[in-house]
Amino acid sequence: VYIALLAFPHCRIVQVAAGERADRFVSRQQLSAAEEAPRQLNRAWGKTMRLQDLKISIKIMGAIVALALVVACGTAFTAMEMHNIDSAYSDFLERDTQSSLDAAKLREAAMHVSALTYRLTAERDATTEHKLTAELDKADRTVKKIASEIRSLSPQYGNEVDTVLEGHSAVMAATRPVIQAGASGDLDGARKAANTQFEPALKKLTDSIDALSATVHKHI
Repeated sequence: VYIALLAFPHCRIVQVAAGERADRFVSRQQLSAAEEAPRQLNRAWGKTMRLQDLKISIKIMGAIVALALVVACGTAFTAMEMHNIDSAYSDFLERDTQSSLDAAKLREAAMHVSALTYRLTAERDATTEHKLTAELDKADRTVKKIASEIRSLSPQYGNEVDTVLEGHSAVMAATRPVIQAGASGDLDGARKAANTQFEPALKKLTDSIDALSATVHKHI
Protein backbone atom coordinates (compact mmCIF):
# COMPACT_ATOMS: atom_id res chain seq x y z
CA VAL A 1 0.00 0.00 0.00
CA TYR A 2 2.78 2.41 0.88
CA ILE A 3 4.62 1.65 -2.39
CA ALA A 4 1.40 2.15 -4.41
CA LEU A 5 0.80 5.40 -2.61
CA LEU A 6 4.26 6.60 -3.53
CA ALA A 7 3.78 5.46 -7.16
CA PHE A 8 0.27 6.75 -7.57
CA PRO A 9 -0.26 9.51 -5.05
CA HIS A 10 -3.35 10.86 -6.81
CA CYS A 11 -5.07 7.48 -7.16
CA ARG A 12 -8.26 7.43 -5.10
CA ILE A 13 -8.23 3.68 -4.54
CA VAL A 14 -4.67 3.82 -3.27
CA GLN A 15 -5.53 6.70 -0.97
CA VAL A 16 -8.48 4.84 0.50
CA ALA A 17 -6.43 1.72 1.05
CA ALA A 18 -3.72 3.71 2.76
CA GLY A 19 -6.29 5.39 4.99
CA GLU A 20 -7.76 2.07 6.02
CA ARG A 21 -4.28 0.77 6.75
CA ALA A 22 -3.50 3.78 8.86
CA ASP A 23 -6.84 3.46 10.70
CA ARG A 24 -6.09 -0.14 11.51
CA PHE A 25 -2.62 0.84 12.73
CA VAL A 26 -4.10 3.52 14.96
CA SER A 27 -6.75 1.10 16.20
CA ARG A 28 -4.10 -1.41 17.10
CA GLN A 29 -2.15 1.26 18.97
CA GLN A 30 -5.27 2.32 20.83
CA LEU A 31 -6.06 -1.30 21.61
CA SER A 32 -2.53 -1.87 22.84
CA ALA A 33 -2.77 1.23 25.03
CA ALA A 34 -6.15 0.09 26.35
CA GLU A 35 -4.74 -3.33 27.18
CA GLU A 36 -1.59 -1.89 28.73
CA ALA A 37 -3.53 0.33 31.15
CA PRO A 38 -5.05 -2.61 33.12
CA ARG A 39 -1.69 -4.33 33.10
CA GLN A 40 -0.04 -1.29 34.61
CA LEU A 41 -2.88 -1.03 37.14
CA ASN A 42 -2.46 -4.71 38.01
CA ARG A 43 1.29 -4.29 38.41
CA ALA A 44 0.78 -1.24 40.63
CA TRP A 45 -1.87 -3.10 42.62
CA GLY A 46 0.41 -6.11 42.91
CA LYS A 47 3.24 -3.98 44.25
CA THR A 48 0.85 -2.39 46.77
CA MET A 49 -0.45 -5.79 47.85
CA ARG A 50 3.06 -7.15 48.22
CA LEU A 51 3.99 -4.19 50.36
CA GLN A 52 0.90 -4.67 52.50
CA ASP A 53 1.58 -8.41 52.74
CA LEU A 54 5.13 -7.66 53.79
CA LYS A 55 3.91 -5.29 56.52
CA ILE A 56 1.37 -7.87 57.72
CA SER A 57 4.02 -10.58 57.66
CA ILE A 58 6.37 -8.42 59.70
CA LYS A 59 3.61 -7.79 62.26
CA ILE A 60 2.79 -11.49 62.44
CA MET A 61 6.43 -12.44 62.83
CA GLY A 62 6.84 -9.77 65.50
CA ALA A 63 3.87 -11.16 67.41
CA ILE A 64 5.24 -14.72 67.09
CA VAL A 65 8.67 -13.63 68.29
CA ALA A 66 7.14 -11.73 71.22
CA LEU A 67 5.04 -14.77 72.15
CA ALA A 68 8.08 -17.02 71.86
CA LEU A 69 10.02 -14.71 74.17
CA VAL A 70 7.18 -14.70 76.70
CA VAL A 71 6.99 -18.51 76.60
CA ALA A 72 10.78 -18.82 76.87
CA CYS A 73 10.91 -16.41 79.82
CA GLY A 74 8.02 -18.20 81.51
CA THR A 75 9.70 -21.57 81.00
CA ALA A 76 13.01 -20.27 82.32
CA PHE A 77 11.30 -18.71 85.35
CA THR A 78 9.41 -21.94 86.07
CA ALA A 79 12.59 -23.98 85.76
CA MET A 80 14.40 -21.63 88.13
CA GLU A 81 11.55 -21.77 90.63
CA MET A 82 11.46 -25.57 90.46
CA HIS A 83 15.21 -25.67 90.98
CA ASN A 84 14.92 -23.31 93.97
CA ILE A 85 12.10 -25.39 95.44
CA ASP A 86 14.08 -28.57 94.94
CA SER A 87 17.17 -27.01 96.50
CA ALA A 88 15.16 -25.69 99.44
CA TYR A 89 13.51 -29.07 100.01
CA SER A 90 16.87 -30.86 99.75
CA ASP A 91 18.34 -28.40 102.23
CA PHE A 92 15.34 -28.96 104.52
CA LEU A 93 15.88 -32.73 104.42
CA GLU A 94 19.62 -32.34 105.00
CA ARG A 95 18.98 -30.14 108.00
CA ASP A 96 16.46 -32.58 109.46
CA THR A 97 18.85 -35.47 108.84
CA GLN A 98 21.58 -33.63 110.72
CA SER A 99 19.11 -32.81 113.49
CA SER A 100 18.28 -36.51 113.76
CA LEU A 101 21.97 -37.34 114.12
CA ASP A 102 22.34 -34.59 116.73
CA ALA A 103 19.39 -36.04 118.66
CA ALA A 104 21.26 -39.35 118.86
CA LYS A 105 24.36 -37.49 120.09
CA LEU A 106 22.18 -35.69 122.61
CA ARG A 107 21.02 -38.97 124.12
CA GLU A 108 24.58 -40.22 124.25
CA ALA A 109 25.66 -37.05 126.05
CA ALA A 110 22.82 -37.47 128.57
CA MET A 111 23.95 -41.02 129.30
CA HIS A 112 27.48 -39.75 129.75
CA VAL A 113 26.21 -37.33 132.40
CA SER A 114 24.60 -40.25 134.20
CA ALA A 115 27.78 -42.34 134.09
CA LEU A 116 29.92 -39.48 135.38
CA THR A 117 27.47 -38.84 138.24
CA TYR A 118 27.70 -42.40 139.51
CA ARG A 119 31.48 -42.47 139.11
CA LEU A 120 31.76 -39.30 141.18
CA THR A 121 29.54 -40.84 143.87
CA ALA A 122 31.94 -43.75 144.35
CA GLU A 123 35.21 -41.88 143.78
CA ARG A 124 37.51 -41.30 146.76
CA ASP A 125 40.63 -39.97 145.07
CA ALA A 126 40.64 -36.17 145.04
CA THR A 127 42.60 -35.83 141.81
CA THR A 128 40.35 -38.23 139.93
CA GLU A 129 37.29 -36.59 141.46
CA HIS A 130 38.49 -33.22 140.16
CA LYS A 131 38.95 -34.64 136.66
CA LEU A 132 35.52 -36.26 136.70
CA THR A 133 33.91 -33.03 137.87
CA ALA A 134 35.53 -31.14 134.98
CA GLU A 135 34.37 -33.85 132.59
CA LEU A 136 30.84 -33.57 133.97
CA ASP A 137 30.87 -29.82 133.36
CA LYS A 138 32.06 -30.47 129.81
CA ALA A 139 29.24 -32.98 129.29
CA ASP A 140 26.78 -30.34 130.51
CA ARG A 141 28.09 -27.86 127.93
CA THR A 142 27.99 -30.54 125.22
CA VAL A 143 24.30 -31.21 125.79
CA LYS A 144 23.50 -27.51 125.59
CA LYS A 145 25.63 -27.07 122.46
CA ILE A 146 23.98 -29.97 120.62
CA ALA A 147 20.52 -28.70 121.58
CA SER A 148 21.45 -25.26 120.27
CA GLU A 149 22.61 -26.81 116.97
CA ILE A 150 19.31 -28.63 116.57
CA ARG A 151 17.41 -25.42 117.21
CA SER A 152 19.54 -23.63 114.59
CA LEU A 153 19.17 -26.39 111.98
CA SER A 154 15.48 -27.04 112.57
CA PRO A 155 13.74 -24.11 114.28
CA GLN A 156 10.39 -25.84 113.84
CA TYR A 157 11.35 -28.19 116.67
CA GLY A 158 12.02 -25.38 119.10
CA ASN A 159 9.39 -26.55 121.61
CA GLU A 160 10.87 -30.04 121.74
CA VAL A 161 14.36 -28.61 122.20
CA ASP A 162 13.12 -26.42 125.06
CA THR A 163 11.65 -29.50 126.76
CA VAL A 164 14.99 -31.31 126.42
CA LEU A 165 16.89 -28.37 127.92
CA GLU A 166 14.46 -28.15 130.84
CA GLY A 167 14.92 -31.86 131.47
CA HIS A 168 18.69 -31.54 131.29
CA SER A 169 18.66 -28.69 133.82
CA ALA A 170 16.65 -30.89 136.16
CA VAL A 171 19.16 -33.72 135.74
CA MET A 172 22.13 -31.47 136.48
CA ALA A 173 20.37 -30.18 139.58
CA ALA A 174 19.66 -33.76 140.71
CA THR A 175 23.33 -34.76 140.39
CA ARG A 176 24.38 -32.54 143.30
CA PRO A 177 22.72 -34.39 146.22
CA VAL A 178 23.87 -37.72 144.80
CA ILE A 179 27.50 -36.60 144.42
CA GLN A 180 27.55 -34.80 147.79
CA ALA A 181 26.18 -37.82 149.65
CA GLY A 182 28.71 -40.07 147.97
CA ALA A 183 31.58 -37.69 148.69
CA SER A 184 30.68 -37.69 152.41
CA GLY A 185 30.60 -41.48 152.48
CA ASP A 186 26.82 -41.64 152.87
CA LEU A 187 26.16 -44.34 150.31
CA ASP A 188 22.61 -44.91 151.52
CA GLY A 189 21.89 -41.19 151.16
CA ALA A 190 23.46 -41.22 147.69
CA ARG A 191 21.37 -44.23 146.67
CA LYS A 192 18.22 -42.60 147.99
CA ALA A 193 18.91 -39.30 146.17
CA ALA A 194 19.62 -41.21 142.98
CA ASN A 195 16.39 -43.21 143.17
CA THR A 196 14.10 -40.33 144.16
CA GLN A 197 15.61 -37.41 142.25
CA PHE A 198 18.30 -38.26 139.73
CA GLU A 199 16.81 -41.31 138.00
CA PRO A 200 13.31 -39.80 137.54
CA ALA A 201 14.86 -36.62 136.13
CA LEU A 202 17.11 -38.67 133.84
CA LYS A 203 14.19 -40.74 132.54
CA LYS A 204 12.21 -37.58 131.82
CA LEU A 205 15.21 -36.19 129.92
CA THR A 206 15.73 -39.32 127.80
CA ASP A 207 12.00 -39.48 127.06
CA SER A 208 12.05 -35.89 125.81
CA ILE A 209 15.11 -36.66 123.65
CA ASP A 210 13.36 -39.72 122.19
CA ALA A 211 10.27 -37.60 121.47
CA LEU A 212 12.43 -35.03 119.69
CA SER A 213 14.12 -37.75 117.64
CA ALA A 214 10.77 -39.30 116.67
CA THR A 215 9.38 -35.92 115.62
CA VAL A 216 12.39 -35.25 113.41
CA HIS A 217 12.17 -38.72 111.84
CA LYS A 218 8.58 -38.10 110.79
CA HIS A 219 9.70 -35.35 108.42
CA ILE A 220 12.71 -37.09 106.85
